[in-house]
Amino acid sequence: MSAFLAVDWGSTHLRAWRVDERRAMSAIDLERGVASLTPGQAERVFFEEVVPALSGRGLPAIMCGMVGSTLGWRTAPYVAAPAGLRDLAAGLVEAAPGIRIVPGVKRADGSDVMRGEETQAVGWLHADASRLRGARALIMPGTHSKHVRIEDGRIAGFETYMTGELFELLRRHSTLRQPVSTWSDAAFDQGAALGREMGLTALFQARARVVSGVLAAENSESFLSGALIGAECARCESASTIIGAPALARLYARVLGGTAVRDEEGDAALAGLIHIHEAAS
Repeated sequence: MSAFLAVDWGSTHLRAWRVDERRAMSAIDLERGVASLTPGQAERVFFEEVVPALSGRGLPAIMCGMVGSTLGWRTAPYVAAPAGLRDLAAGLVEAAPGIRIVPGVKRADGSDVMRGEETQAVGWLHADASRLRGARALIMPGTHSKHVRIEDGRIAGFETYMTGELFELLRRHSTLRQPVSTWSDAAFDQGAALGREMGLTALFQARARVVSGVLAAENSESFLSGALIGAECARCESASTIIGAPALARLYARVLGGTAVRDEEGDAALAGLIHIHEAAS
């Protein structure tokens, strides 16, 4: 396969690789997410910063993530679930000659959408042919966590949870904020257990327990994190596969226990971009 650039361009970060013979030869990580760009700036960032950094002049490129949203370079319309590798490859949108953007995926009724996670799912699925058969449950933790249902190698459905965003808002701008925070696995576990049992009503206990002297103030953030993830995972399958940053995946695996698997076998987004590029070629 000829060399090309692969770009995972989200709201806050841009990650890009020069790929040759299915291997990443070089990589960059920039705090140049689309949320920080002005209209039309994405194209300039790509050609003036990404291409030179990766010695990629003249190379084709494939991108995924929020770069394909209304905030990004060019809108790549969503394809409806169920959707798999071939559907995403067929839905690629050209932003400039040789520069293509992966479409997001939407639920058939339009009630939920994803951008970027579909590419991660494809990367994980196609890393092992056995994953393309039967039903799978994927959890992708993040600012907006995705719980994805896979059927025979295609995204059949999904739900979005604003857990990461809620955590940041509550710990910084609510009555639950604390000036000092020290991580505690024990406090996290207590919050997770109550979150799974009580849902979001467990959140206020992060304050009530501190006021009552049951929980150390510096551990309330750990409790809050546990309560939020516990509430999110109240109906999750214990056999889910968790795809995400190792530190965050560890917390989800801690909540789910059982046969939950953390996938840390490389970068799923990069793998997905390679597979989609190949399928489209």
